[in-house]
Amino acid sequence: MNKMRCLRSLFALCALFLASTLSAQTTPSRADSFTIQALKAQPGSNSLYEIAFIPRDTLATDAEIVINFPAACALSELEIAGSSDINGGLQLTRDGQQVTVRRSGLGDALPPGQRVSLKLGMIGNPEDLNASYAAEVTVQSSAQAAPNATQRIVIGF
Repeated sequence: MNKMRCLRSLFALCALFLASTLSAQTTPSRADSFTIQALKAQPGSNSLYEIAFIPRDTLATDAEIVINFPAACALSELEIAGSSDINGGLQLTRDGQQVTVRRSGLGDALPPGQRVSLKLGMIGNPEDLNASYAAEVTVQSSAQAAPNATQRIVIGF
């Protein structure tokens, strides 16, 4: 009798643990998770930059990713945005140090929790790659219940 009660308790505990683990894996984070990396960075030279993130909400076909780069990053030669994760096309605009990448409205919406990678080229690297530089990033989309807060992301070199 005691052995049966112990087995039931153990089974219930395992089921509870399994349910909480699965729930944690399928529930998106409360904030988008971003990284910004300059690929093959050399001081003062141009690099391809990769912005990767995991959206907390659906990335709708009209989504915009707005990135405010620090003044040490030269954007005069930035002309291309591309992604193997986003289908349907992208439009790139620059205004000073602010870069907006807008989805074209075509293609599929991307579900929350799916990693998205975006490449921007070419961006001039700062002269001192040992210093810390950060960009401010916001994702805006009609599918969001509320606007995302702007996040400050340190650029990796």
